[in-house]
Amino acid sequence: MRRRWLVALALVSLPAPAQESADPDGKTLFRGYCGSCHSIELPESQQLDRANWEWVLEDMVEKYKCSVTPEQQALILDYLVEHHGTGD
Repeated sequence: MRRRWLVALALVSLPAPAQESADPDGKTLFRGYCGSCHSIELPESQQLDRANWEWVLEDMVEKYKCSVTPEQQALILDYLVEHHGTGD
């Protein structure tokens, strides 16, 4: 009985495991969501402006039912414009 008590006490006092960030960045979301359906090499090779990237993302959500939230979509859009945009 005493042994069970010590094991239970030891488990309760263990620190919580490290959690991954609750707020992933645009690159992580892009690679995770977009890369789950198609290769990411094509979008990474394109240099589109914000309006065109926004259109592409909206098309993926509406036409192909990509299940990203509006907040995640905004992060992905910002990432694409910054890293794969026209540079304007």
